[in-house]
Amino acid sequence: MITKNILYKYFKDFADNHLQIKDYGYGDLWEISSSQATTYPLFWVSPQPSNISGNEITYNFNILIGDRLEDGDANKVEVESDTFQIGLDLLATLNLNRDVDLDKSNTLTPFIHDFKDRIAGHLITVSVTADFDYNECAVPTTGTPQPPASSCPVAIITINGVSYGSAASGNTEDIAVVDGSGNPIGSLVSGNWVVSSSCPNATAVLKNTLGTTISTTSIASGASSNIVAPDTVITINSASFLTNPVAVDPNILVKDGTGTQVGSKVGSEWIVPSSSYNIGLIDRFGNDFGTNTVSSNATWDLRTLTPENYADLYLSRLTNPPTGSQLTAVYTYFTDMVSAGLFQGSQKIDLCIGGNSADHSWNARYPFDNNSSMRSEFIGSPTHNSNGVSLNGTSQAVRTNAYARHLNDFDKQVSIYIRNNNFGGFIFNAGSSVTSIQSFGIFEDAGTSRYRNYNEGFQISPFPLSPITGMHSQSRESSTTMRMRQNGVNTSFSPYTTTANYIKVSDEFTIGASMSATLTFANFKVMNYSYFRVGNALTDAQEITHYNIVQALQTALGRQI
Repeated sequence: MITKNILYKYFKDFADNHLQIKDYGYGDLWEISSSQATTYPLFWVSPQPSNISGNEITYNFNILIGDRLEDGDANKVEVESDTFQIGLDLLATLNLNRDVDLDKSNTLTPFIHDFKDRIAGHLITVSVTADFDYNECAVPTTGTPQPPASSCPVAIITINGVSYGSAASGNTEDIAVVDGSGNPIGSLVSGNWVVSSSCPNATAVLKNTLGTTISTTSIASGASSNIVAPDTVITINSASFLTNPVAVDPNILVKDGTGTQVGSKVGSEWIVPSSSYNIGLIDRFGNDFGTNTVSSNATWDLRTLTPENYADLYLSRLTNPPTGSQLTAVYTYFTDMVSAGLFQGSQKIDLCIGGNSADHSWNARYPFDNNSSMRSEFIGSPTHNSNGVSLNGTSQAVRTNAYARHLNDFDKQVSIYIRNNNFGGFIFNAGSSVTSIQSFGIFEDAGTSRYRNYNEGFQISPFPLSPITGMHSQSRESSTTMRMRQNGVNTSFSPYTTTANYIKVSDEFTIGASMSATLTFANFKVMNYSYFRVGNALTDAQEITHYNIVQALQTALGRQI
């Protein structure tokens, strides 16, 4: 058996063998440095009350590991760190001891205290458990104490669970069983004392098929009596309907307002069909927003749709929707855009999520499969992956129907998030007239990157972009106001000519290429983009907010610049 002497020697051996500990002590903590000089660091063991539970004995100790504070406590942090590590060393070695089980729920409490010296360190509560088998052979005695002589307690007598009395050990008790006249009656049958019946009155109990008592009737011995059951009270939805005699089956009709019988029984309840209607909502483009069941006097107010509803409409279209933190980021994008008032003014939003051409084609603002919903068309099979859409610069472009014409002529904004330093540009094709073709973009001109607006007599003066990567936007706010922004910040520019009509009403957008006079693709550019938006013009503050929302989404999707 493990003794306190063995544990004392174990602690002393640990202190003697540890390269940092210089002194060892055993006793109450107040005895530290009370009688003789101490060499530091000090390892002090203070025994605490021990516990015995079943076949185990638990020894408890408070271990103080301390060192002298010097120079106005300048070495306090070093002392705390060293003594904490010594405490971990002690627990590690105790854990290796196979004779005891270490309680691994330990607390290392830092302290500063003025004993004879001013010291700091850690106080550790250590508990170890060892076996205790109550081995009387190990007791240093000349004999074994004998238990006191046993005595039998009195017997408690009960009859049918009712206390009758008691009988002393070794005695007998005669219990007389007599009738009302005092005559002994009854006989012992299989351990039970059976008394013959004197024909008392009978009680008839009437129950239903569920075992519930309906009524009770007392019948005198040798007589007969009618058994009377109360009528059944029928209620519907907790309201009294009628009183029904037992054994009579009532036929309760359930009818609608026209007198037609309706409803069906489910379990013990009668279910009446709801007088409600499924209302389908179709927007002006023919897009189905789903159905909602409402009663005949209710309406479906679309103003109650949440940003999460819009996100669900978009995510339901994806063959490879995001999961985990990326899914949360998509919901956050919709919520932030709606809260900032940016979602409502958008006509086209490409989030480029899903990693394939089908998923990249959906317009997150109107995620429906028709031309009015501005779904993207990919020319020349660009590359699609988790980073977005990549164009090869020779034969690939992206084209989409545009409904910017539903905006005011002086309320336009288009933005794109570019992930490389090549930018093919936006092209706004007015449609019927070659001379009305308009295009805007960032192009290389003699080695210099420029913002340009073609065929409307407008071009940004040479403006080096370093780098071109990031989010670029163009806003037309009035007949004389054009904004160019990179990552939400205004860029300086000057008109190329005096004619500055800027972006006009457009029917089509093309990304990654410009259009020739014959309305064919030309001037292809190598580029990779992961976001595209067309909508109303944004203020300076809204542009910054828009960029921050988009950048947070790109970061969450792991494709930020």
